[in-house]
Amino acid sequence: MELLDLSTLLRENSYPGRGIVIGRTADGKKSAIAYFIMGRSQNSRNRVFVKTQDGIRTEAHDPSRMEDPSLIIYRPVRRMDDYITIVTNGDQTDTIYDLRKPCAPAPLSRTAPTGPPASPAWSATPSRGIFPPGCPS
Repeated sequence: MELLDLSTLLRENSYPGRGIVIGRTADGKKSAIAYFIMGRSQNSRNRVFVKTQDGIRTEAHDPSRMEDPSLIIYRPVRRMDDYITIVTNGDQTDTIYDLRKPCAPAPLSRTAPTGPPASPAWSATPSRGIFPPGCPS
């Protein structure tokens, strides 16, 4: 597997869009998650991250400029407990959070949203998680 430099990849891409980066330390004892978003439309650029008790949520920077809250207001990061953190690029974070029980199979493909109705891109919505050893991810 080729090791890539994330800083270079982002710097050389004029519009990286959104991303989820997950990594572990070499000893496997610690993990880190980074989530980022950009915006093409005025509505998408009008959002900021707000820290919550269990992660982060987005909100309108200027509520008077918000056009469609369903596309920009969501919780991209939610922590279930000390071991399970859910990271997505949309409202499916809450779907996964509500359906997922620690170490239980999670048949989410039939119930989780697949992406925003954001023409013309119709982009997929990435979802990732970190689960404790021995749990299906």
